[in-house]
Amino acid sequence: MDSEKRGPIDVVIAWVDGNEPKHREKMNQYLPEKSRKQVFSTEATRFASAGEIKYCVLSILTFAPFIRKVFIVTDNQDPNLGPELEKYFPQRKDDVLIVDHKVIFSGYESYLPTFNSSTIENMLWRIPGLSENFVYFNDDMFLIRPLKEEDWFINNEIVLRGTWLPSASVRHGLRKLKQLVIKNYEPKPSYNIKQWMSAKIMGFRWFYFGMDHTPCVMKKSILEDFYTNNPDLLISNISHRFRFHTQFNVASIVNHSTLARGNKNIKKSDIAYLQPSKRKSGYLKEKLEKCDRKQNIKFLCVQNLDQCPESLRKYLWNWLENRFKFQNS
Repeated sequence: MDSEKRGPIDVVIAWVDGNEPKHREKMNQYLPEKSRKQVFSTEATRFASAGEIKYCVLSILTFAPFIRKVFIVTDNQDPNLGPELEKYFPQRKDDVLIVDHKVIFSGYESYLPTFNSSTIENMLWRIPGLSENFVYFNDDMFLIRPLKEEDWFINNEIVLRGTWLPSASVRHGLRKLKQLVIKNYEPKPSYNIKQWMSAKIMGFRWFYFGMDHTPCVMKKSILEDFYTNNPDLLISNISHRFRFHTQFNVASIVNHSTLARGNKNIKKSDIAYLQPSKRKSGYLKEKLEKCDRKQNIKFLCVQNLDQCPESLRKYLWNWLENRFKFQNS
């Protein structure tokens, strides 16, 4: 059977509570003479925790019960999910584990602390006991309908969700030109260019596969082999404490590695991507009602929830809790 060949599937979630005073103090030590506005991707909203991790984990245990372990990767923090797990999934409470940055950066401690998810992602495959096949979540991603193993792995190969896009070489070239002619110009990190850079590393010249904001399906052996053969790329990609425009996308390395060997498991994104902060009244309600209607939507990503009024967050949490109850009824 395919499941026997595939083996277990784990989930990894990167999480930080940027509201914690110790975390803020630690970050400020690495921003000498610069405000957060002067260093890309250091805005408080990137590190704020508005309760997403709780619902992210509960959604996984509810809609993907085949998941073996859930690893939450943190920097000396704990989301304290014990009471929630005891209440809703007492039989799974030992399957949700906290992994500190020091563990996955063992041997590379000089690059800690880091405040950069693009750096942390390079080291996730080093989690002790992690399964060969795993899925990487940001904590603002949620499952909203039942999943099967085949939504993430088919014939022991990853499922990609996104679309082919033309090379970003022209855009990248324009950024380099600006660096030459504009004093102190520093390009912003780009989600799409990072993916194109990964594709280029893996030998894709004219097109690259662009991911949507769904959970990233990964294989540990691909990353282990890649960094064993390219230790210089590992060092260059983890050497930035904050996001930097030269970093490539780790999940895209996995995607293009499997595409290069003939992987054709490409599916629609099946995602609702929401940014409810500073939107018109009724935006969140309208989008969630669409999620109720559209049976194909399996994934939900809701960004910048810390910038939303408490009433909107409660509306989302109530909506998710009702979906969990519906699934368990």
